[in-house]
Amino acid sequence: MATIEVSKKDLEKLVGKELNMNKLQDELFDLKLELDKQENDTLFIELEYDRADLLTTEGIARQMRGYYGIETGLQDYDFKESETKVTIDNEMKEYRPYAQYFIALNTPMDDESIKQIMQIQEKLHAIYAKERTLASIGVYDLEKTNKQFIYKPIKPEEIKFIPLEKTNEMTGKEILEKHEKGIDYSHLLEHLNKYPLLSDTNGRILSMPPIINSEETKVDAKTKNLFIDVTGTNEKVVNEITVLLATSLAERGAEIQKVKIEYDTNEFTPKLEYRKMKLKSDETRRTLGLNIENIDLIQLLKKQRFYAEQGEGDIEVTIPPYRFDIIHPIDLIEEIACAYGLNNMKPIMPNVTTIGEIHKIEKKTTEARELMIGLGFQEIATFIMSNKNRMLEKTIELANPVSEEYNCLRNSITPKLLEFFSSNKHYELPQKIFETGDVVLLTNKGEFKTRTYKYLAGGITSLNTGFTEIKSNCEALLRNLDINAEFKETKTDYFIEGRAAEIHYKNKKIGLIGEIHPQILEDFSIENPVAVFEVNLEKLG
Repeated sequence: MATIEVSKKDLEKLVGKELNMNKLQDELFDLKLELDKQENDTLFIELEYDRADLLTTEGIARQMRGYYGIETGLQDYDFKESETKVTIDNEMKEYRPYAQYFIALNTPMDDESIKQIMQIQEKLHAIYAKERTLASIGVYDLEKTNKQFIYKPIKPEEIKFIPLEKTNEMTGKEILEKHEKGIDYSHLLEHLNKYPLLSDTNGRILSMPPIINSEETKVDAKTKNLFIDVTGTNEKVVNEITVLLATSLAERGAEIQKVKIEYDTNEFTPKLEYRKMKLKSDETRRTLGLNIENIDLIQLLKKQRFYAEQGEGDIEVTIPPYRFDIIHPIDLIEEIACAYGLNNMKPIMPNVTTIGEIHKIEKKTTEARELMIGLGFQEIATFIMSNKNRMLEKTIELANPVSEEYNCLRNSITPKLLEFFSSNKHYELPQKIFETGDVVLLTNKGEFKTRTYKYLAGGITSLNTGFTEIKSNCEALLRNLDINAEFKETKTDYFIEGRAAEIHYKNKKIGLIGEIHPQILEDFSIENPVAVFEVNLEKLG
């Protein structure tokens, strides 16, 4: 979870009412927030990573106004187009290809608003931008520029400006080598022959994204008009961060103006998208276990700052542009539960007469685990989440991964075995390990076109392991499970040709077995041969 610091007085000013501290804990809980502690005027609030719109006081206040009924329904952001223009050099496609900009006029720059701007920059950089890898944010004093800008790549030795909080001019290369931020984020640029540079058309430098801003255009207590840029390597993240920043500053009272970008196509940013989604009222009532009329469902959605109206059979909902977490009708049902009050929902015992028992696949899994242990294998346990670069085949990627390390759902356990061998290569050989767990495969059926299966994978690494050794262990396992399997030679990119086979049972493929290809071993930094097998336990009958 993320933790943010909020001034109680500032929150009350933005909400429009005094907050009752005796009730605030429960009220924040209904908003999917948690009050961790209070120190004088500062509230320490925890929230889940999926609610980026609540990372600032402005976002929390917007949600609370709906919760209290002060201001319900959709917030309409009317961003006008400005005369400001940014020309992006086409060569930027090779370096940091995505960029969006906007202006915030008459921004209240008191201590708390400055603190909130700094806090959301920090949180978005750390959580959503993967430490500036996917995107980075720059905030500048608009009046210290001529309001017309150029974004282009420049050779490091030709870049010269005074970086933020410094007094001496530095080149791009010197910034990476000597500046604190340059040292921290040098890995993002040091491999490039040119560095991104944002300047105005008079040559005044604003920043070298994603490393550091210029001292010459920094924001101070006298600043009223802001120029903000978001640049990066991921278009979706750049767009979402821009929308979050613009809407948050609008809540603070700033007048947001769009900026024209000359690039592949001429467009104005930020780009606000009000999405529409249909919600089935009967399904909502069934899911929540509540008997609520459609008119009340609509009012609860408006409390959560959506627009909703009765359609033909369904409730038609308009989603605000900053709610990127709403991707399915079940998310809207959760919003209704929050507006109704999670503490107001009373649990009831289900009216059933059946007796629970262990599922047959769990029985099969337990039996297989015990047999693998008996064969001398050590059990490991890893996450169903994985990294797409570690998967041996294309898998299902997450739209908004919390961490780049876990950005997909695994479709095989074998890469996890290889990761384990790689991390433990300094221990003595042989090593024999196995894991049972879930994998997620694409299908053409069901709402989500996926299905979760229970798999078992076993692997051996030693100086002379090979197909024969792993096959004998696999046969021993299957034989003790009363599975009369066949092994049919096959070819894959990650097994050595001639030392790989499909495992078949009752004329159906249930798994794969083979020796890992040397190139794959090199990719995982494994020095000794590895042989593995993997079977779908749900196809064993």
